[in-house]
Amino acid sequence: MSHLAVHKLGTALKVVSVINENTADSAKITIKDPSDVEITGLVDINMTKVANKVYQYIWQTTLYAEGGVEGIYTAVVKIKIGSYTGVSEVEFKLERT
Repeated sequence: MSHLAVHKLGTALKVVSVINENTADSAKITIKDPSDVEITGLVDINMTKVANKVYQYIWQTTLYAEGGVEGIYTAVVKIKIGSYTGVSEVEFKLERT
């Protein structure tokens, strides 16, 4: 049984990716909503290198009152090193405060 992280709508979420190499050629993230649809403006966004082997992206979620949707979201991270592209997905739940 997997455990989903649960966060409140309106909070900022940090997605961190740790790789085996010091530097990637690219590190990108896409976030999908509970309907498995890519969120406009959150498709193939560059992640920030914060240290050797560590990339992150901080996403400010939308408050429920401003249209935020409760449910299970998916962050898709793509790391490219040379001709290799690794893809990882992580799911998390957003709920009302």
